[in-house]
Formats: sequence, C-alpha cells, structure tokens
Amino acid sequence: MANINFATGQPYVPQEQKQNDDNSYGSYKAWNQSPQQSDEGYGSPQQASYGQAPIVINVAQQQESAQAPQYAPVIKTMDKNVFTWVGTFLFGAFGVDRFMRGQVGLGILKLITIGGMGVWATIDFIVALTKVYGNAFSMEEDVTFINGKYAR
Repeated sequence: MANINFATGQPYVPQEQKQNDDNSYGSYKAWNQSPQQSDEGYGSPQQASYGQAPIVINVAQQQESAQAPQYAPVIKTMDKNVFTWVGTFLFGAFGVDRFMRGQVGLGILKLITIGGMGVWATIDFIVALTKVYGNAFSMEEDVTFINGKYAR
C-alpha cells in the first residue's frame, strides 16, 4: 500500500523517517547537496502550511473503488408458444416481445417506431420462429432468455 501526499504529490513518509533519511551519513541527498543548494524554488512541490496536516490518500483503496461492479445475469423463462405467437406475432410491432425479454429500452424504441415500420417486427418474428421452433428449443416447452438474449 502506497500513500500519496496531495500537498506535495510525493509518496507520504512520516516526519521522523524523513528527517532521518535527509540527515543520515549514507543518504544520497545529504552527500550530494552543497550548503548553498536548496530544494525550494521553481518547480518544487509545495509543502503543507504550518499547523496543517498533510492530505493522504491510500492508492490501493482508490484502485479497488475504480473496478466495475459485477452484476448477476437476469434469467427469464416463459412459454415458447405465448412468446412467439402473442408477444412477437400479434403485438411485436408495439415492442411487447422486447418487453417480455426484459429489453425495455428496445421495447420503447420499437413502440415509438411501430416496429420499425413493420420491418423490425417482421425480422424479430422470423428470428423468434427459428430460435424457438428450431434446434435450440425444439424439445422444450419454455424459452429462456439471459440478459434479454436467447439462451441458446
């Protein structure tokens, strides 16, 4: 876990450890720096003002919070005859088949466009017929959707 001081932009080091590192005989900074040189000046990081605690953030916690949350898949099962003939054939132009599958946004779009002027509704009906009565679900009475898509 690395901590970063927002005031300086450098890794946070406790004050006691910083003083020991700067004044130790073997440290590069103490050995290489002449008395007239200073770390302050143009381009140097700003120090926190007197009496103000440095702002510290844990980098490991920040990286963990940046990961995308994991969601469980939504599984819907319904009678294949009701889905195909009622949802897709009779009311497919109004997006009912998409609502039944759990695709609400596409259902609203299909409703507004009246099934894409019939073209979208016809394509969805043909796809439903081939999926539901084809090899994928031919031996079952139910059709299964995972996140709005056919399970097979």
